[in-house]
Amino acid sequence: MPTQTADYLKQELKIALNENSEIFDWIDHHVLDGLWYRDLENPDNEWFSPTLLSTLGYQEGEVPLLAHWWQSHLFSEDKNRVIDNYNKYLADPQHPYDQVVKYKHKNGSVVWVRCRGLIIRNDLGKPIRMLGAHSNITQLLQTQSELENLSESLSRKNEIADLAIKASNIGIWEWHCHAEHQYWNAEMFETYELDGIQGDVPHAVWINMLHIDDRERVLAEFNSALSKNDDFESSFRVVTAKGKLKTVRMLGSVFSDESGQAERILGANWDTTEQTRERKALERSNHELSKFVQVASHDLRSPLNGIYNLASWIEEDHAEQLPGEALDYLKTMQGRILRMRNLLDDLVNYARLDMSVCEPELLDISLFVQDVVSLMASNKKISVDFSAGSLTQMRLPRVSFELVMRNIISNAIKHIEEDRLELMLNCYQEGNFNIIEVTDNGPGIPSQFQQRVTEMFTTLKPKDQVEGSGMGLALIKKTVEFYGGELNVISNGIKGTTIKTSWLTNLNVETINE
Repeated sequence: MPTQTADYLKQELKIALNENSEIFDWIDHHVLDGLWYRDLENPDNEWFSPTLLSTLGYQEGEVPLLAHWWQSHLFSEDKNRVIDNYNKYLADPQHPYDQVVKYKHKNGSVVWVRCRGLIIRNDLGKPIRMLGAHSNITQLLQTQSELENLSESLSRKNEIADLAIKASNIGIWEWHCHAEHQYWNAEMFETYELDGIQGDVPHAVWINMLHIDDRERVLAEFNSALSKNDDFESSFRVVTAKGKLKTVRMLGSVFSDESGQAERILGANWDTTEQTRERKALERSNHELSKFVQVASHDLRSPLNGIYNLASWIEEDHAEQLPGEALDYLKTMQGRILRMRNLLDDLVNYARLDMSVCEPELLDISLFVQDVVSLMASNKKISVDFSAGSLTQMRLPRVSFELVMRNIISNAIKHIEEDRLELMLNCYQEGNFNIIEVTDNGPGIPSQFQQRVTEMFTTLKPKDQVEGSGMGLALIKKTVEFYGGELNVISNGIKGTTIKTSWLTNLNVETINE
């Protein structure tokens, strides 16, 4: 019988413990983290097993076998609790002597120990000895603490994720392949205007909500992703439960089972109706603006050219008959017309900037700037130098960068008072940006005007003294900002001005369009 066998083995183990000390040693080393045995008739006498001592960082013979030794290694907040528990157990054998306490390790660290004890009494019931066992639970408590911290961290992250989903109104959905239902969160119900907070929605309901003209394409993309175990992205129209037409953007990730077969899809859903409407309105506006620019450019240039030609003919045919004052008026009129034509060209360029995106390419800055300078019509001598360590090649949008450099140099030519314009370029990378600084030897720009000069139609001198539309720096600013950078005007206000432009190093058409 099992009970008899158990009693037999129990009795056999008792005898073996008495006769074979190796069994006792094995129990001390492998079953527990230490034994102790105390003489209650001489309370300071206590034996500690080698395993107990090693748990606290000591070796046998290194410490006195006295009760006050271990008491001195208890943390003060635990000492009174241990004594109180001992006295209760001494008075009532039914009271368990079982507690978790903290010991000071030899190296100063904390050792958490579960301490249990058994009082041994003589025939008269008098306590004479006490046998105890220690279990080192430090690692267990540390693991428990780490798990609690991890759980708290995950809880916080889940709260943050939930907040982010609610704030961005992202619908989250999950579909197990071939199941009849999808799981939707609250934002999905809101987007599709279904009654409910979150839960299961029939897969067929979602399919029926797809716009009839988009349904076949979307389902083909959906099934293609499943067959390829691949992520997918799609934009489509839906008709909500309340009959409203919406535009939706959807992302999905396919998860496979152990055999590699698609098992489920986890996805996100955005209501892009408003953004789509705004984008289409912007496209219409840009198209209308483009047509207006073309018409205005042609219709305004024609009369301007006619007036300019008339003034030229009068000057050519009647220069000898006209008084000097009249000839001066004709020249002033021609100058005004040229300024008007330049202003018109700048306005057209400014208006067209948002309509065309240039793909970045690797440019040799030195050769590029020299080419720009060679095309400038000026009686000034222009020199271009580069600072030590300046980069010679950068990825930049060629046409737009040429527009910027042409306007920077043209602006410097207009304001230089000497016969020689000296330009110093410094090209370097700073974070995610290519930086190009162009410093001239012209008059400085006072600090109070350094922001204002980037505004449209702004000049620091009367237009009769400096020919220009006041659009140069405004055009530079809009171009650079269009490509994700910024323009800075730097000057001590006395001599020399630095025009600093920044361009994204990872510039591409996709990021610009976004």
